[in-house]
Parts: sequence; C-alpha cells; structure tokens
Amino acid sequence: MFLGLLIFVGAAQAQDALHFEYSVYPESSMVGIDGWVGGYDSDSWDGAGEYVFSTTDAGGGSFGSGDAADNWLVNTGIDAEDAIVIAVLGSSDDDTFGLVIRHSDAEHFYAAVIVGGEEEHGGEGANPFDLETDRLALVEVS
Repeated sequence: MFLGLLIFVGAAQAQDALHFEYSVYPESSMVGIDGWVGGYDSDSWDGAGEYVFSTTDAGGGSFGSGDAADNWLVNTGIDAEDAIVIAVLGSSDDDTFGLVIRHSDAEHFYAAVIVGGEEEHGGEGANPFDLETDRLALVEVS
C-alpha cells in the first residue's frame, strides 16, 4: 500500500509541458519564428508542410567553429530536464545529420547524429567523425 501511494504521489506531481508541435510546418524560413535560431551564420531552414530542411548543403568545418558542421536549427524557448522528443529524420544524400540536445550556445551542446554514407554517394565532408558509414554517434561539443 505504501509503495502504491508513493508511485501515485510521484505521478501526480509530474507535469507535461508541450514546448512546440507542428502538424504542418510553416512554408517559410523557420529561423526567427517561435523561438527557432540557426547556426552557421543563421543558415536558412525552410518549412515545407510535413518537414523542415536546410537550404544549403555545405560540408566541412568542425563542431563549435561556426563552419558548415554547425548548420543546426534549435528552439531557444525549450528548457526541459526530462523530455520526450519524437522526430522522423531522413536524408536524400550523404549528409551526416541528427538531433541537437542540451544546447547552451554555439560551442556547447550534444548531438545524436547519423553518419552519412559517403561511399554510396561520393560525398565530400559528409562523415566528420572518420567512422564507418551509416552509424549512430553521440557527440559532445565543448
């Protein structure tokens, strides 16, 4: 009975807060609306109905340098210690891409990335980690 009460009290104290949700993304640049900011000299990320995409495809650089590796889109209005993120990621080429988490500034964040398949597409700079292609990696930028 005591354990059941503790579980109930813990569940009662938990609160859900929806930070953002789009059933259809705005058909415009996402940078500057609803708290969204972009890295890599505020590179443009455009909404297109069911997805958001980067309008440039530059390769190279290193994380935290402001170069092409920092082509990210983050929402500055999200401050959550425990969160659930639901995302569908896809790429039509050889790029490395992923989800940025715990972003405090351009030089301090984590990213869960999928390493692009350079060999399949002949891409240059798509694999900044020198890992085998088609791998998942957790990156700490500091």
